[in-house]
Amino acid sequence: MPGKKRVYLSLDKLDAITLKVTINKKEAGILLWPPYRLGITGSLQEGKNHIEIELTNSLRNLLGPHHQRLINPEGVGPDSFNDKKDWINGYTFMPFGIGKYAIKTYCL
Repeated sequence: MPGKKRVYLSLDKLDAITLKVTINKKEAGILLWPPYRLGITGSLQEGKNHIEIELTNSLRNLLGPHHQRLINPEGVGPDSFNDKKDWINGYTFMPFGIGKYAIKTYCL
């Protein structure tokens, strides 16, 4: 059907494990990996809409390791807490949140 509109929620980055979108108290979808784009056309109603975004993080910032030079090493294990080569006295934490976001409409 020509001229049909599709609406998407788009993020430029996601610093979380998952992102759940709820629109008007109904789950619209979950984002896990790029591209961070979710079709929300069927979840929208005429007029105002209530959009909630829920992020899930890991336990990395709670449990560590917190004193490694690399903020996001390839892997974390028991040896990560005894790594004298890359040890720093300050704390390092993983970023958490979303980047810029937009609601975009496309005509098919």
